[in-house]
Amino acid sequence: MEVQDEVLDLLFDLTYKVTNFVRNNRHCKDGPRIKDVMLFKTIYKAENHQITMSELANILGVSPAAVSQMIAGFEKKGLLQRVHSNTDRRTVYIQIVPEAIDMFQKRMDSHMANVYSYLDYLGTSDCAHLRDILKKTAKIGMPSAMQNAVVSFSNIIMQSNINVFGAYAMAGTGSYTKIDGFAILPVLNFAMALTTFVGQNKGAQEYERIKKGARIGTLISCGIILTLTIIIVFTTPYLLRIFSSNSQVIEYGRTMMLCIAPGYLFLTLSQCICGVLRGVGRTNIPMFVLIGCWCIFRVIWVTVTTNIFHNIVFVNLGWPVSWIFSSLVLGVYYYK
Repeated sequence: MEVQDEVLDLLFDLTYKVTNFVRNNRHCKDGPRIKDVMLFKTIYKAENHQITMSELANILGVSPAAVSQMIAGFEKKGLLQRVHSNTDRRTVYIQIVPEAIDMFQKRMDSHMANVYSYLDYLGTSDCAHLRDILKKTAKIGMPSAMQNAVVSFSNIIMQSNINVFGAYAMAGTGSYTKIDGFAILPVLNFAMALTTFVGQNKGAQEYERIKKGARIGTLISCGIILTLTIIIVFTTPYLLRIFSSNSQVIEYGRTMMLCIAPGYLFLTLSQCICGVLRGVGRTNIPMFVLIGCWCIFRVIWVTVTTNIFHNIVFVNLGWPVSWIFSSLVLGVYYYK
């Protein structure tokens, strides 16, 4: 408990120093905002100081709409501009104008001066502690970041196979993914809550509480997703009409729902088990399993089945089949 008390005191001390530093340096608000610096830094580091809107949104971790709003303000100031690709006129890049590059460098120097001023204020000892904490955070968080990046790539492959079936298929599946997002959101939230709960109780060495909490949390999450699945099955045809009144678009969206909705329970089991494993520090296991099942297996499935059957149903089945596979693998590991 002495080590935990020391860490707790360190966190309180760091929080106190950061709060005082911000209060005593309010003039920093007149300088460049951190999100503006990150925006320009990302574009500046890209090839030819230009990048697409979607790439910028992915790197910054915000929505394309938020990036577009940020870009619009700088366009009015003459700092950024939109240029078309020389090879594909449909591709638009965001580019720093030459006159703004020198200004960005000066603002970047100002920002880094503020950062170094803060680190000097903390002192050598606190900086060393902060370094150790950041290293541990990166060690735990990096597998999850890699997993999300690779799985996102597999979804691009899935979408490219859907696009083969035409505009109606693209519109129908795209519309259902909006509904799908509402179903998956509670699952992700419960998985993150389990990670926090398990991590805290592991630190307190309350192992029985971990087992009980993991079991109850998973049951609650499964109950919620089963309820949402029933609601989605009966309401999807009507919800799809919000996006389109075309009968073919609605039918493609309904087909995707009938394929994916039965697999939500297995998605929930996979996410909850991953949440528990991350909480106990075994972050590599979820990464390897989900990359293997949700990326490699899913891509193999959709490549083989579409070449044999050429039916969008088999593309849609790529999601629930990979969820079932991952839940079985994770379940065997969890209960072994």
